Amino acid sequence: VGRGDVGSAIEMALEAKGVPTGRIDGWVVEKGTGISVSNVHVFAYRPGEAGPWLEWTTDVGEDAHPDGSFGGALPPGDWELVVHGEGRPTSKRVPVTVREGGEITVVLESPQPGSVEYDVVDTSGYRIPAKVTFFRADGATTRRPDLGDGYIGGNPAQVAFAAHGHGQVVLPPGDYYAVASRGPEYE
Repeated sequence: VGRGDVGSAIEMALEAKGVPTGRIDGWVVEKGTGISVSNVHVFAYRPGEAGPWLEWTTDVGEDAHPDGSFGGALPPGDWELVVHGEGRPTSKRVPVTVREGGEITVVLESPQPGSVEYDVVDTSGYRIPAKVTFFRADGATTRRPDLGDGYIGGNPAQVAFAAHGHGQVVLPPGDYYAVASRGPEYE
């Protein structure tokens, strides 16, 4: 059902129920660079609500053009749009008004993430396979399971597996520390 995101499935349900709607089409670009951002989520909230009403994913389904596009139907009224992608800061809410039968075009910005490149080496300086877990230095939570980030016990910001002792992760800006481990078979 739908094209691979919640919004396209909800759109079909609204149409089947005969609910009046308007349409939002748009693009997500990275703030500061203008580069289109694929595979991030756009959430529609009713103003003041804590949880989203629906979600669209950029460049979802059979969309062969990685241009950060998203879109779908919403019932008429006031809405707030938020962009979230794992490893990226969540955007501020952007207010829009949907009119019955109307169409809105928006360009939303996704804040820039940070990036960490790392090497895990043994005492001789050779790269070794490892699991690297990144934690916020202040203990703050960066993952948002309510917005689609997977839950990871222990509150890490990110967990990476470096089969060849080298890797890169995307993280929201902030101070972090990393813990590299190899598992009990290497102890």
